[in-house]
Amino acid sequence: MTHSTKILVADDDEDIRQVIGLVLEPFGFDIVGAGDGIEALAVLRANPDVRLILLDLMMPRLSGIEMMKSLKEDVVLGRIPVVILSGDNTVSATAPAIGAASYLRKPVDLDSLLQTINSSLRA
Repeated sequence: MTHSTKILVADDDEDIRQVIGLVLEPFGFDIVGAGDGIEALAVLRANPDVRLILLDLMMPRLSGIEMMKSLKEDVVLGRIPVVILSGDNTVSATAPAIGAASYLRKPVDLDSLLQTINSSLRA
């Protein structure tokens, strides 16, 4: 893994964003966060070097599902792999249906998170 691979964590729970940052930064990931889909799209446009998106489905203002629609309509942003992080029991069906590269159910363990991130970045 190259040093400072930038990842966007889009989740309305600030604690989750902070914990993911604390967990991933020692592995060479640079984390930027957003509390909803509207903020996430703005962060993506301001950070063209984001290589992966960790996306919660249930967020205010613009949900993860709605954000995925916006991403797919954008030629540049639509190329960024998305990993859905959700506690929703239907995530295994929802993630592939909306075009996500992968998904993980919350709570997420570190090994699964790292493995999924690395495989999604290689795809």
